[in-house]
Amino acid sequence: LQIKNLRDLFSYHMQNPTLFNISLKQNLTYSGCNATDERIAEVLKKTYTDEVLLQVNNGLNYVLNDGGNSLGTYKLRLSLCRAILKDSPFYVLDDFAHGYSDDEKKHLCKNIIKLLPDKTLIMLSNSYQDVKACKYILKLNQGKVEFFGTSTEYAKTHKEELENGKAE
Repeated sequence: LQIKNLRDLFSYHMQNPTLFNISLKQNLTYSGCNATDERIAEVLKKTYTDEVLLQVNNGLNYVLNDGGNSLGTYKLRLSLCRAILKDSPFYVLDDFAHGYSDDEKKHLCKNIIKLLPDKTLIMLSNSYQDVKACKYILKLNQGKVEFFGTSTEYAKTHKEELENGKAE
């Protein structure tokens, strides 16, 4: 197995993404994906990122000149969109809900699952609320498995912590 073939299997969203001083569209399709404008628009909308197009001139043709730093949390959102647009069998989305409002977070996980049907998603978060739409939950505590099961099972076994806002 060659390293390029291994890279093609995974799409990754990281906490500290890199955007390039090229257009928003080029950044979104940087992985070599052939996403249509319609697919890009769908992903931007379902990840609550389409608002960024209202803040910049030229929409998707807007060229970054600071690596996206002036976009604030939209830099993270654009990185998430780029990861989703890459057609891979496996997705690792690290801290995917960072920078989203509580209201947006309520729907974000479900939207991502709908955008990537029949794909394997590994969604990393410090908050149960961000991942409760996932089929399975794996909770680690200092590198050890503390819980593995369905979201429903997690909610039942951690009911008191969730009610007191202490469950992570």
